[in-house]
Amino acid sequence: MFLVPCAETINLGLVADGSGVWKMMHEFNGTSVRTDVAVTNGNPIIVPNHFNEDYDTILKFYKPDNTIFNDTCYKLKIMLTVFTNCEDAVVSERVFDVTIETTGDSFTDIRLANEVVMSIALNAQDYNSPFYSKPLSSSTLTSISGGLIFNEDDIVTVTLKH
Repeated sequence: MFLVPCAETINLGLVADGSGVWKMMHEFNGTSVRTDVAVTNGNPIIVPNHFNEDYDTILKFYKPDNTIFNDTCYKLKIMLTVFTNCEDAVVSERVFDVTIETTGDSFTDIRLANEVVMSIALNAQDYNSPFYSKPLSSSTLTSISGGLIFNEDDIVTVTLKH
């Protein structure tokens, strides 16, 4: 994940499994910091960009019933990047893996909606847009002319322009 220093919020690439105001706890330099984050079921979790550069940060999300999201924590590696103009910082990438659930020439993942796919990797082979299509508002990526077949349990690495 690449964090854009000028961005006010960050899409973590995690999809909420409930709605409401969750408590995001992150540990930094021995201190725990709480931030309230509004989430909507089925949508990406978007958090404020208040992380310090060049640091490992541990995140946990607590739901309104005080259970921990996915029963786990997340580790972010923050790295300092210097831009002379924040307009140049807008191009960033978000990368995540999708496990294919059925065999066919397409797959759907909620994280693809309203995103531009830059490339995908399937079985260690990179593919760019001539091999697939995905309308911006869609969450389904489809092979063009049968150039790609996705098999159940394949792992596809997706790179989004963010």
